[in-house]
Amino acid sequence: MNLKEMMTFRNKVIFLGTLIVLLALVLVITPFTRSTARTGRSDNTKLFGSVVKSTLAQSVTLSKGGKSVNLIKEDDQWIVDYSGNPVMADGEAVEAFLTDFKELTAGRVVERKASDLSDYELNDEAAVRIEIRDNRDKSFVLLVGKEDESYQKRFIRLENGETVYETRVPGDFTSVESKDWAVLDLFPGVEGSSDIFRIETAGVDPFPGDDSEIRLGYQLSLVQEDSADDASADAVAAPVWKMADEPREVQKYQADTVARKIAGATAYDYAFGLTDEETGLAAPVAVLTFHSADMTVRSLEVGSKAAEGDRWYCRVSGDHAVYLVAKTTLTGLFKDRDALLKD
Repeated sequence: MNLKEMMTFRNKVIFLGTLIVLLALVLVITPFTRSTARTGRSDNTKLFGSVVKSTLAQSVTLSKGGKSVNLIKEDDQWIVDYSGNPVMADGEAVEAFLTDFKELTAGRVVERKASDLSDYELNDEAAVRIEIRDNRDKSFVLLVGKEDESYQKRFIRLENGETVYETRVPGDFTSVESKDWAVLDLFPGVEGSSDIFRIETAGVDPFPGDDSEIRLGYQLSLVQEDSADDASADAVAAPVWKMADEPREVQKYQADTVARKIAGATAYDYAFGLTDEETGLAAPVAVLTFHSADMTVRSLEVGSKAAEGDRWYCRVSGDHAVYLVAKTTLTGLFKDRDALLKD
């Protein structure tokens, strides 16, 4: 074998050796890449979009541990069940929740067959369980786990599923308190301060012991006075607040603020299962009454302080329900008479 033939043979050996090494690398790397492809991949598939129709939903249950909230649709109205006490739910919030549920995507695949769901708080004891049942009595269940703080997303999985996903989840997906879904407006239908033309208070300071005393027992009326400009017959003066049996002028801004706070007043929660004696509403300490433009008269009665939190038991006229109302809300409604008057 001459030198030229030896070089050709050597090159063939090197080529075959290189080919064998490359083939071995492919055989080793391919399973690894296939394995890693199972996680970290983004999946924009809608989990329930093809099967959930929000218009057909009849009930929604959110539960975690010992807490749960049940939302039930009755005659096109959503109701919150407070342990057998049905109250009106925020229908718009429920419908928005159902739309978000229907549009929820899988997001990032974290683990195909999770060995320990508790790592993600997706085990039955720790997860928020959401069940939607439609008018065919078919249910759709999602489990929501802990938040991945680095991405502001949450881990989720389907019931009986082993795949863990990570996706953006609306905040109300973890709301397992009934009060988060209930309508807690104290005076629904009162659109704003312009609806109110008379405010009356009676009783004593609901917060005795505070540094400043609240003196009640006054009546405010919004009245239309004659124009100060006699030269213009068409001129109309802005209405002003007057206090009955009080010559001093009322500060319009202060009175308008009270009226605005009445229109926007909300309770913290409902309080069921208590007697009037237990809530102090058998003999309310303070009462606020207002007259609105539609000639209706509404009142808010204030009872005793609740055992927990800075909240008081209250009741609205014509409503048997007892509310828990925060002190910060009540202090905006019950103003000291002198604070309303100009110096």
